[in-house]
Amino acid sequence: MEEASPQKVEGVSDEIWARYDPSNSNKLPKTSAKDFVQATIASGDGDDFGDEAWDEAFEKFEEGGS
Repeated sequence: MEEASPQKVEGVSDEIWARYDPSNSNKLPKTSAKDFVQATIASGDGDDFGDEAWDEAFEKFEEGGS
């Protein structure tokens, strides 16, 4: 498998931020972060983070509420 070049990684990163941070604030609000996580690591069995589980996970990783 070919290693991703820094340019390819940057391009993918830019696409992600454009999709989940349309205001260009360089921060993901809680709802956008949840959407990103669900889209990125979905288990494939239809289970989503429940609001309570997401709140708990978000509190562990959030910085300043974003």
